[in-house]
Amino acid sequence: MFAFGVALVLLFSIAFPSWPTLGFVPFSQDPAQNLQSMVLPSIALGLPLGSTLCRFMRSSMLEVYEQDFIRTALATGSTHLQATMRHGLRNAAAPVATVAGLQMAGIVGNSILIENVFAIPGIGQLTVTAITQHDVAVAQACILVLGATYVVLNFAVDLLLPLIDPQIGAK
Repeated sequence: MFAFGVALVLLFSIAFPSWPTLGFVPFSQDPAQNLQSMVLPSIALGLPLGSTLCRFMRSSMLEVYEQDFIRTALATGSTHLQATMRHGLRNAAAPVATVAGLQMAGIVGNSILIENVFAIPGIGQLTVTAITQHDVAVAQACILVLGATYVVLNFAVDLLLPLIDPQIGAK
């Protein structure tokens, strides 16, 4: 994540010198500039996690395609797209949702790196500043908030899984 963010800063500062690579503009000050300054951090956070999620979804769908209910749906006249949309996606969604939830919680931790790479003010920069200045109380509070966010996101995913796949709730 850190190396990818630094590579994006270097690439965009050389290839597109007018693009803002570092810094933050508040939305209330200039909405267009704010959105432009958030593009690179969003790519740095989302692209590596999104590629992992896509690979996991692919393997989950390949596993579902080998199940009997897909063959039955195809044998009863459903097209491949209909069988995928009606039966395949719902059965493949539960493991993917679990991984996505863990990744969302991981974004909380990775935001510390991204905020420092792209010079964005936030809890990540506050945490690093508190640690470097030996401000134990602020560092503990920031780490507590980040940890609590991680726990709450994992708990929310656990609550949503039975809605995605009713078989999980029945077990």
